[in-house]
Amino acid sequence: MHFSRRVSHPEPNAISLAVQRRRAQGKTLVNISDSNPTRHGLGKGNSPYQANPRGSLEARRALAKYLSARDSREVNPDNLYLLSSTSQGYSWLMKLLCDFGEAVLSPTPGYPLIETLADLENVQVVPYRYAWLGRKWELDPLSLIASEGFAGEQGGRTSGTVSAQVSDERLPGRESGGCMLGRGSRGSRSLIGRGSDRSLLGRESDRDSVSAVSDSDGFPVMQAFENASTSTPNDSARSSGARALIVINPSNPTGAYLDSCERKTLLNYCARHSLPLIADEVFYDFPLPAAPSSRARLAGCPQNLTFALDGLSKSLSAPGYKIAWLEVSGPDSLVAEAKTRLDIIADAYLPFSEILAGQLPGFLEEIPRQVALTRGRCAANLEVLEDLVAADSTSPVTVLEPQGGWNVLLRFPSHVDEDELVKQLLDEQGIYLQPGYFFDLPFNGAISLSLLLEADSFRENAVKVLRSIKALS
Repeated sequence: MHFSRRVSHPEPNAISLAVQRRRAQGKTLVNISDSNPTRHGLGKGNSPYQANPRGSLEARRALAKYLSARDSREVNPDNLYLLSSTSQGYSWLMKLLCDFGEAVLSPTPGYPLIETLADLENVQVVPYRYAWLGRKWELDPLSLIASEGFAGEQGGRTSGTVSAQVSDERLPGRESGGCMLGRGSRGSRSLIGRGSDRSLLGRESDRDSVSAVSDSDGFPVMQAFENASTSTPNDSARSSGARALIVINPSNPTGAYLDSCERKTLLNYCARHSLPLIADEVFYDFPLPAAPSSRARLAGCPQNLTFALDGLSKSLSAPGYKIAWLEVSGPDSLVAEAKTRLDIIADAYLPFSEILAGQLPGFLEEIPRQVALTRGRCAANLEVLEDLVAADSTSPVTVLEPQGGWNVLLRFPSHVDEDELVKQLLDEQGIYLQPGYFFDLPFNGAISLSLLLEADSFRENAVKVLRSIKALS
């Protein structure tokens, strides 16, 4: 298994060892270099602040208890990391697994956020594909083989998407709107002007050096001094050129879950190439009637090193609730190695807010009710849409029935220009929606609708969309 050289392997230095020996002897230690004000009668809070790179242990225990009950398995709180967002999780994992210019495999069609995050980490994104086969989206296993060549041939690139499902040549008259070929223009996440709670100097950490992890008294217990990773890729990983495989379960906006066969295919592929699995399962709790009975979470997968991402922004249908988590699972030795390195990354960015962590147990109690409300809304709106299409025997529209999630794709004759349709709806009806090429769909003539709208609004505007498509067909 390959870990990047960005994160050096931690070994205790001479001073740390001396501190450990003195403490083991039961002797008093006074850290006169300590920069944590809460240990010296200053600052807010009822007890001294103690940084934990994985987040508050009490909060992680509450989360582990919730996940254990939800998934009917035993979740170890030591394998959980609290995050401010799943995007942060992706960023950490790319640092953990990829050196500059290396690649991750990512599914297409899909939401374009992964490419943006990879660009910021100087990592390539190599697509593997799902195909619409008349009734559902299915994994194309041959695209995994094809992706090996792309990843291996592009070793000189520093970032960006190696290949896109839909290119500008296939979409005449469209501008890519960014560095990702075939993607439509999308909103940007500016790094400038973002609020910061620390500076490089005088940060409110209790670390004594940038790469040190400290104990409860502020003494560094380990420092990273080795210059290179102790792990080297094996021949198969080296030949594939990729360093991780990303799975979105279910995908957005296609709503496709992994079925048992696809799950086996991906796990076998990862095993052959010594690839860790990054499983984004934020929409997993929102199945729709077409969801396969064989669907299963990848979180907690024991046979392959797996990093599962989930969070409250979807579970509570509340994007402003910035609490997410990452669970590490797999063979014990690989999990231990991964967590040792992840601890350094997490500590470098300072751990999760204790204030938010204290509220996590209450938030977890709200999840079942909020999930039920959102699932009911999505299922009801999907049924309305399908009834509207079925009621018109001459409708050129096909509903690409999603298996889960919050969105639905509509397909129509490819001679109907997506941009023309979107602009017409915007200018004449005041309706905005997303064209299919935003998500690298493998065909022209598609749009994405949200199933979250209130019932009356969804029906009224869906009727207008269907009429506009028919008029242009």
